[in-house]
Amino acid sequence: MLDVKALRHAMLDADCTVKALASACQICPSALYKRLNGKVSFTLGEINRAVDHLHLTTEQRNQIFFAEKVS
Repeated sequence: MLDVKALRHAMLDADCTVKALASACQICPSALYKRLNGKVSFTLGEINRAVDHLHLTTEQRNQIFFAEKVS
């Protein structure tokens, strides 16, 4: 389950906008908003591109994209 709060925090830490992350994930901003709102899931490729763009550690990746419980 996606931890949107943690993802947005990581975006702030990386000074990354929705538009920039969408571009890095090779999707349009509206598609990223659908993922942030839980209407569509991230693909593995999108996750990998987001992790690379945001310079996330394995622990951060797991917390954000594979969280069992979301705060």
